[in-house]
Amino acid sequence: MTNPVYKAYFDGSCGPKNPGGTAAYGAVIFRHKKRIWEHSEVYRPPPGKERETSNNLAEYLGLIAILEHFIHIEAQHKPIMVYGDSKLVINKCLAVGKSRRVSTYLSPSKPRHYARDL
Repeated sequence: MTNPVYKAYFDGSCGPKNPGGTAAYGAVIFRHKKRIWEHSEVYRPPPGKERETSNNLAEYLGLIAILEHFIHIEAQHKPIMVYGDSKLVINKCLAVGKSRRVSTYLSPSKPRHYARDL
């Protein structure tokens, strides 16, 4: 895609240990080179799941935040380019449609629930 309307970036981390540390992510969206949205969050796992955090979970949550925002602003059908440094997340996105299980990760009907099942 040579000229997307939107460009989005996400990143996640988990520390001081991975897995089992504090997971957090950040995300930002630009429209025609102007920042229109940004968000960062420390993930708070449900009781009993505190040790199930990971860098991969944080990366997914960053992507999910972007996708949820695109749905919120009804821009999911516009030309969008999303950047991240997680090989796992990017490969899963490229595999959407090839596997029923993978496609459920990005389902807007279950926000955030699918990332916890990784």
